[in-house]
Amino acid sequence: MKNRMIPFNEWKQVSAPFDKAGTIALNYEQMKSKTKGHLLLDFDDMLSIAEQALRVDEQLAEQFRSRYDYILTDESQDTSLVQHRIVEHLVAHHGNLCVVADDDQSIYTWRGADPAYLLNFIDVYPDAKLLRMEQNYRSSKEIVETSAQFITRNKHRYLKEMRTVNKEAGPIVIKQFEDPKRLLEYVTYELLDEQNLNEVAVLFRNNASSTMYVNELHRRGIPFYMKDADDKFFSHWVVEDILNFMRLSFNVERKDIFAKIIMKMNLFISRDMLSSFLNKNTSGNVFEAFIQSVQLKSSQIERLDACIDVYKKIPNMRPAQIIRMIRYELEYEEALKSRAAKFGYRIDQLLGILDTLEGIASQVRTMVDFATRLKELEHAVQQAKFNPPANALTLSTFHSAKGLEFRRVFMIDLVKGIIPSEEDETDPLLLEEARRLFYVGMTRAKERLELLSYREANGKSKEDSRFLNEVRGIIMKPEERKSEILKKADLSIPLDPDGISKRTGLSLGMHVSHRVFGRGVIKSIGDDDIQILFGENEKRLSLETILSRRLLKKVEL
Repeated sequence: MKNRMIPFNEWKQVSAPFDKAGTIALNYEQMKSKTKGHLLLDFDDMLSIAEQALRVDEQLAEQFRSRYDYILTDESQDTSLVQHRIVEHLVAHHGNLCVVADDDQSIYTWRGADPAYLLNFIDVYPDAKLLRMEQNYRSSKEIVETSAQFITRNKHRYLKEMRTVNKEAGPIVIKQFEDPKRLLEYVTYELLDEQNLNEVAVLFRNNASSTMYVNELHRRGIPFYMKDADDKFFSHWVVEDILNFMRLSFNVERKDIFAKIIMKMNLFISRDMLSSFLNKNTSGNVFEAFIQSVQLKSSQIERLDACIDVYKKIPNMRPAQIIRMIRYELEYEEALKSRAAKFGYRIDQLLGILDTLEGIASQVRTMVDFATRLKELEHAVQQAKFNPPANALTLSTFHSAKGLEFRRVFMIDLVKGIIPSEEDETDPLLLEEARRLFYVGMTRAKERLELLSYREANGKSKEDSRFLNEVRGIIMKPEERKSEILKKADLSIPLDPDGISKRTGLSLGMHVSHRVFGRGVIKSIGDDDIQILFGENEKRLSLETILSRRLLKKVEL
């Protein structure tokens, strides 16, 4: 809000990016000034106060304007409105400003960057000259041409004709695997054949994707560097829950551990019941003691008896089996789904943590080994960030990879819901930013680019990212593309006079009705095809047929 220069008196009306965001921000501001005579300033305060000072204090503004005859700003697509305004004040008299930016790489609007400012740059500086740097010196011919065509799907951008004199280096590789485990195995074996790992990167949208790679790379002795190490995984409450379930098996009389997990076993136990139990002087098996000291229904007693049986088995089992028992027999996974619905957690992310823990546990023999392995990996992540070995592979999010380049790049987990995320799909501007992020990942590669997805995870089928499908459509040969498009409609059907006959009558997100498939939403419009989501099924149709036969009609919600 400060970076966008939203006045304080309008903060209460701000609801995004979550409910009551403006009110929470106002409470934060009050905390910073609650000590009399003291005002705490954060970085955004420094920006907004500096802008205000240059705007209202002419003497101060002149002092800084006269100090700098020329101003150059780099990476200006990541600049916020308040930062742009500071620059405006500094160049107000002489106008000697050079701005270097790539609007196609603006990927930080979530932290205040304002790419729209660049698109309106001439309005602010009408005498400015716009120079397009359209030659790419980094990437192969295939990567430059494909990524350049891919980003043209975005509408809010400067038109560019990217080109390169670099030679062809082989086609972009697109692979779909059965599940994340098979994808990991493929990448690992490819890395084992690489001599110069410092020229290779594995890129992902979310840091959660990195932990299984850290585990496998560390286990196989493949050196790696983490651009933005995420050791928060190891302190996540889900990880702590699993460790507490295991700790209780070492001593089933520990009421302190029992208190931490009893509410997470889908037993429908109330906090009052737990408090009553903790205040009583009991001994022995905590499950048995709980049954004896708290008023329970017969169904609750049956569930607790089942827990007693599970805990009798745990000491003789291997860690991966124990995690599965925690998930399904102790019903921790069901409890997670309930908490996710109640508190707004993304259940896929929580289940992903459990899958990762199960993967790590499958490689050790005892619970002690499992806990030790988690500590080893946490240390390895820290080492990989602050003291990486020589000739190390780079693990990085798409965001942190911006500005870097590698001979070979693996972009992993390219499935719907990850990139673009579900939130990205709800807003055309967010979707364009997600596409720019995908574009940043693609353009990190100099010679070999691999786009990798999977068909199933957490027992659910997964769809390829729409961006992956867009790239697939670009690199397909015409005859391959035609075979992907559904068969043309029966041309004997009479034309619908109300059907859409021109491309300009179609737009992304439009709700339409198809003569055969019924109601749907337009997800993408290509040169030759159109993709429409009908219920849970996305279909690719011939654009020529759709328009010539007027098979679509616009419908209201």
